[in-house]
Amino acid sequence: MDYSPVFQNGIGIVKVLTLVFIALTGLVVLGGHVPKERIPDPHANFHNAFESLPQGATAYGLTNALYRIIFSYTGFEQAFNVVAEVKNPIQQLKRNGLLSLLIVTLLYIFANIAYFAAVPKVELAEAKLSAASLFFIRVFGNAGSVRGLNFLVALSSFGNLVAVLIGTSRVIRECGR
Repeated sequence: MDYSPVFQNGIGIVKVLTLVFIALTGLVVLGGHVPKERIPDPHANFHNAFESLPQGATAYGLTNALYRIIFSYTGFEQAFNVVAEVKNPIQQLKRNGLLSLLIVTLLYIFANIAYFAAVPKVELAEAKLSAASLFFIRVFGNAGSVRGLNFLVALSSFGNLVAVLIGTSRVIRECGR
């Protein structure tokens, strides 16, 4: 039995559940259900959001942001590498591809709202850590939560590597035929 689809689906479910968890935690933060010593004002970043940043907006910053947004959706094309193994692929990709992009886009938007609710914008702009790490430190404290997040990031990266390897091997196999 080929366990790779089961493994890939498992990692995909963990990724989506992580985004759902961050989004729901952000809504809890916005509702004010976090101790005030950790997050004094969850709505502060939403008032005059672009004022008092250490550096102004530049064309380079905009280009870099757009590149990172595009890069966050890389991997979508991997579905086309294994299309020969899918029943009724055109209909499946039309329906499920659009649905998955919409769901992931909404989850990313809610995750970013969660980050802005928990972490002050100056800290976000000057930090060397990822926004998710800062979010977990602010909401859950310093200890095991960031280690858990690091494990989820490593699992996500490993899942991406496995998906690329499977997809690339399918392309090479088809070229060989």
